[in-house]
Order: sequence, then C-alpha cells, then structure tokens
Amino acid sequence: MTRRTRSAAWMTAAPLAVLVAAVALPAAAHMPFLLPNYFSVTDRDHVTVDAGFTETAFASDIALKSEQFHMLAPDGSRVRLAPVFSVRDKTVLEAALPTRGTYRLSTGLRLGRLGRMARVKDAWVVLGEGNASPPAGATSVVPVQSVTTSETYVTRGAPTATVLAPTGSGVELHPLTHPSELFVTDGFAFELLHDGKPLANQRLELFLGHQVPGSHKPLTSVTTDAAGKARLDFSQPGLFMLMTRHRGPAPAGAATPWRSHTYTLTFEVMP
Repeated sequence: MTRRTRSAAWMTAAPLAVLVAAVALPAAAHMPFLLPNYFSVTDRDHVTVDAGFTETAFASDIALKSEQFHMLAPDGSRVRLAPVFSVRDKTVLEAALPTRGTYRLSTGLRLGRLGRMARVKDAWVVLGEGNASPPAGATSVVPVQSVTTSETYVTRGAPTATVLAPTGSGVELHPLTHPSELFVTDGFAFELLHDGKPLANQRLELFLGHQVPGSHKPLTSVTTDAAGKARLDFSQPGLFMLMTRHRGPAPAGAATPWRSHTYTLTFEVMP
C-alpha cells in the first residue's frame, strides 16, 4: 500500500482534533456533497461517486441532481458525467479515468429557488418560504437565488496540477496544496474565490466524515485572510468536507440581483 492509497482503517476512526480554533457552529441547512469511493487509484480506470444533500457528513438525506455534472480531465478538457441512477436519498455517478493524472469532479453551478433576504446589521439573512416577514432591525430586503456547488478531486497515478486552476465562475476553492497530497504532517493551504476574485474574511466550516448520526455540528472553522487565503493543519487522518456560504451580487443577466452561494469540497487526509 502506497502513502497515497486510501485506507479503510481511518474511515470509521473516532473524531479527530484539527489544529485550528475549535468552535461550535450549527449548520444552517442541508449541505451538498460529492463523495468518490476512492480519491487516489493506481490501476483502476474509474470511480463511482455519491451525490447528495446531508446534515451529517456523509449520510445522504436527499438526492443531488444537476444538469451540469462534469469533470475536468488531466489535460483540462471538460467531460460530462451522466448519473448511473438516482433514488430518493442519493444520486450515483460513474467517472471514467482513462488517463493518468488528477481529475476535478463537480456539480457545476446549480441554480436553485428564488427567494428574499434581509440585511440585518452586517449580515444577510435568508427569509423563509412564502411571505416570511423580515426580522426586526432589517434595513433592506432584496430578491436572491440560491446556488450550490460541490467538488472533489480524484487522481490516477501521480498527481498533476492542470485542473487546480480557478475557473473564475461562482464561489470556488483554489487549492495551494494539492488535494491528492494532503497528509497530516503537511496541512492544507488554499484560497477562496468568487468569480475569480479573493473572498477576504470568509468563514469556512469543516465537517468530519462519518460522524455520529444526528450530529450536525462542524468540527471547527477557519477564516480567510485579507488575500482570501487560509490554512488547515491536521493531527489525524480522515475524510472531511469543507463548506462555506457566501451572499453577494449576481452577474449581469441573472434572474435576481443577488445570489446565495453554498460551496463544498470533499477530500481525504492521509497519515
């Protein structure tokens, strides 16, 4: 077994400590995710991927569907991913890995429901369904559309870097440490972007995979600096999902002037 081969031993390990400031931050809603059965392979020519919405990583409650399922191949070409099947709780995809290198799997930008959000002090609050009244102290109410994006990386053979480049569309995490080479001793450095520009002072919540059922709390959080960069340091291996929510102006021609983004990245940290 190589250093980069996935080990089932830590898949069900007890919750681990991550060396960043630990806080209890309740998840606001179901979170989208993509979870491959392998993050790194040697001779396999494909992986299967679960796609769902969860409150407890990675116990899928609702099938995630998208017209934009795709992956970027090691040469940067875009390949459409068609679901193998979808049931009420999850969707299953199969991704062919014909060449060696790193693949970037994505839901694409999934445009969701139209709604409203209110500005309360220094934060935006998304209002409930129907004619929910703005909370006390709201200074403005604007139309908003939800957008969800989930990504993960899979490598066949040695890691390559072509697909790590930002797309410049929506909220995305640009890895500065290769996501197929995340080890406990090295940590994970990245920058967070919105339409290609750094997202400063943006909080991301880290969820440990295979938590106790019903546990909705993130393990910890980290906040980007003025340049949109952040770093996670780990003490033990495991599966993780990093999630952030960002509300900001929509691009020209969008259905609403504002969008509420939810972005997640699923990855594995090895010993």
